[in-house]
Amino acid sequence: MIGRGPLEDELKRRAAELGVRDRITWRDRVEPDELVGAFLAATALWFPSNARSEAYGLVQVEAMASGCPVINTSIAGSGVPWVSPHEVSGLTVPVDDPRPWQPRRDG
Repeated sequence: MIGRGPLEDELKRRAAELGVRDRITWRDRVEPDELVGAFLAATALWFPSNARSEAYGLVQVEAMASGCPVINTSIAGSGVPWVSPHEVSGLTVPVDDPRPWQPRRDG
């Protein structure tokens, strides 16, 4: 997990509750070569912005340049879903509504 933000403490608490905190590497910043390595090792970049003020995230472009798929939100009037189109370079999910993307349980 790279970066800092207002949800950092909550994310760490939740990770501890789920018993996965020790499986997560928490970093405030990384050097550019470390960032590329993180994208190469990642299953996907989760870009959960939910405000139109996020015109689009350069981090989406950086992830895609490394071949890392992007999971972003469908923010109306923003470039977020335009930068990483749904089912082209990743997935676009509704803002603040993860239910359509919960795993199916087929048996």
